Amino acid sequence: MGKALVTGATGFIGTHLIRALLAEGHEVWGLSDRPRKELAIPGERFRLMDIRDVDPLRCFLDAARPEVIFHLAGLLKSDQPEPLFQVNGVGTLMLFETLAGTGIRPLVVVASSSAVYGPGQDESPILETQPVRPVTPYGLTKVIQEEIAYRYFRTVGIPVICTRAFNLVGPGQSPVLALSAFCRQIALAEAGEIPPVLRVGNLSAKRDFLDVRDAVRAMVLLARDGQPGEAYNICSQQAVGVQECLDHLVAQSRIPIEIIRDPNLVQANDVPVQVGHFGKLHEATGWQPGWALWPSLSDMLEDWRENIRSGLGMLLQRP
Repeated sequence: MGKALVTGATGFIGTHLIRALLAEGHEVWGLSDRPRKELAIPGERFRLMDIRDVDPLRCFLDAARPEVIFHLAGLLKSDQPEPLFQVNGVGTLMLFETLAGTGIRPLVVVASSSAVYGPGQDESPILETQPVRPVTPYGLTKVIQEEIAYRYFRTVGIPVICTRAFNLVGPGQSPVLALSAFCRQIALAEAGEIPPVLRVGNLSAKRDFLDVRDAVRAMVLLARDGQPGEAYNICSQQAVGVQECLDHLVAQSRIPIEIIRDPNLVQANDVPVQVGHFGKLHEATGWQPGWALWPSLSDMLEDWRENIRSGLGMLLQRP
């Protein structure tokens, strides 16, 4: 695969992906709108920038000349839809438009999402051939992101692969997502920082949870063996209830935890069940999940305990 560039390099997926790429001996470049902190790449290979700023983006791409771009830069949550469209849609457009103008033609692996599918059909695994029907603004922006990427694949010849990850978990995840929020609250309560009360929203939903370390392994394999112009699900192919996950985490708490259901935490347009099928990914790359869910959740809880001990637990809240 050679030289790789990761957008969104300091995010949850980006930090794990960079670690995996470096472990394989690849030269890695990264950009993000957040400082690089502990990224194990030289400072000259990292740029702090907004991906929508075309001039610095063009200069950085020209300096890096990557063979593969993993496009992870994006926004997951927002009180208003406009920031989602700006970052996920316009940011992707600026990346491809800049590539088109420079003449650089790397493979671009676009991190889309299972949110493009909307609700599943009972617990039947979703195939990539299922029509997209997003029910959230985030999901809609991911459909737009894919369409932008495919447009430049068809008209300009930039090779593109879209990955549709389902619900990722693991160390370093933002607490804007439910399972990480549960871990954070338990760790804070154990440290005496907050009362031992866990406020929760809808627990009846079932999701396809997958460890982020399995997901980045799939992305690396797709960069090598995937077919440009195609989309691939990255998932566990198992539907697990949010209630089951909470029960597992509470059982690991070092103190008794009271559970209180808070109607204000129930998400609008919440999908009741969604589970994917990874057959297409397996056929192309031989990939299959390696991490079981319960050890992944335990790792996430222990990561939050370490963050609390180091004084970061009250700060790490950005998606």
